[in-house]
Amino acid sequence: MLESMGDREKLLVGAASFIVVLALIWAGLRITAGVYEGGYEIRAVFTHVGQGLDPFSDVRVRGVRVGGVTDLELDANGNAVVTMLIEDDVRIATTATASIEPLSIFGPKFIELDLGAGEISGPFL
Repeated sequence: MLESMGDREKLLVGAASFIVVLALIWAGLRITAGVYEGGYEIRAVFTHVGQGLDPFSDVRVRGVRVGGVTDLELDANGNAVVTMLIEDDVRIATTATASIEPLSIFGPKFIELDLGAGEISGPFL
C-alpha cells in the first residue's frame, strides 16, 4: 500500500503517527505522575516558585508523599498558582500552609504541607 502512496501521503501518515506517539508518551508520563488517580484538588498561591517545580513534583506531609502537583499557572497579579491533587484518604486542615522545598541542592523541588493547628480537629478542606 505504501508503494502506491505519493510523497505527500507518506508525509501525512508519518506526521500523524508521530503525533499519536507523542500523545501516548504524554499520557504515560501523566499516569506515572498519578494525575489520573482519585483524589481532590487544592490550590496554593506563591509570590514565586523558582525553577525545579513542575507538574510531576510531589506533595508531601512530613516527608511522606500524599499527592502531586498537576498544574502551574500565573494569576492576574503575577503570582504562581499551584494546583495539587491530594489522595482521598488524606485530610488537609484549613490551617495548613504550603512551602516549596528542594529535594536536593541542585535538583527538583516538592511542596511540603504543614497541617497547622487544625491537623486533628479540622475543619478540613
